[in-house]
Amino acid sequence: MARQPFALFAGNPEEWELYCALEEEMLAAFSQLDILPQKTQIRMSSRHPFAFVSLPSRRGGIVVSFALAYEVQNCRVFSAAHPTPGRWTHHVMVFERSQIDGELMDWLSQAYAFARKK
Repeated sequence: MARQPFALFAGNPEEWELYCALEEEMLAAFSQLDILPQKTQIRMSSRHPFAFVSLPSRRGGIVVSFALAYEVQNCRVFSAAHPTPGRWTHHVMVFERSQIDGELMDWLSQAYAFARKK
């Protein structure tokens, strides 16, 4: 039986499939992962939040956000903000399963470790 989508993904089956693929990778990679569906995003935590998934304002794909101690300089990062000293928040668009790759998972692994140090 198929899993019911979180409310955030109602009416967005392709985005739900992308999210499920990302969640599967994250559950396999991170030993302590708490997933909290919220109204506008899904929060991933391990002691502290380290990643978020949301829908873009335009239809198609998912936004994967993560925090690191430094700014990632990469064309896949469509936005990076420096909200507090020692913390950069990055946003990456994922349109297809193949974009949930080693590079994205490496950034998420670094974000996971960064959050666990707090």
